[in-house]
Amino acid sequence: TGGGSLRFYKAGSQVGYIQLDASEEMIYYQPSGEGHLFYAGGSPALKIQYDGAIGIGTTAPGVVGLDVQKSSASVIAMFLNSHATGYGVKFKATAGQTDRYIATFNDKDDAVKATITGTGQVRSLGGALSSPSFSFTNDTTTGMSRPTTGAINFVTAGTERVRIAADGKVGIGVASPGDLT
Repeated sequence: TGGGSLRFYKAGSQVGYIQLDASEEMIYYQPSGEGHLFYAGGSPALKIQYDGAIGIGTTAPGVVGLDVQKSSASVIAMFLNSHATGYGVKFKATAGQTDRYIATFNDKDDAVKATITGTGQVRSLGGALSSPSFSFTNDTTTGMSRPTTGAINFVTAGTERVRIAADGKVGIGVASPGDLT
């Protein structure tokens, strides 16, 4: 029990310390206002600025709270729930593609369920009557989905009410819209 500390001095004055407190939490203190810089493999890897901004892959985090930059891989950051076996969000950029994905939302098997592209387009799976692709948090059986290629349907209470077919025909209360006569 108890703690210990490693203190740093410059010109006879303490400029910071690393301490293990009684509860075994590590405390790193540096009051000069310059922030903290951590290295990995001989290169800067993490910066915590004096204002609380955190930079990963950059020594100059922007004005946001968390600034993650990576130049060598397509996946920039992943936020995964390992307890639920991988559900989460990946932020990525694919060099050379005009349709870069900004974020992908993945299931436990890492299958992409939805994406937001660099052009601002939101893409989702087709959905089903019982769970339309675009629905509401408090009413998940009401919304819009894609029943077949090139078609859109509008669903309320888990039942298809309106369908716009690939040929542009609109059906209300029918799954196969026909010509008006």
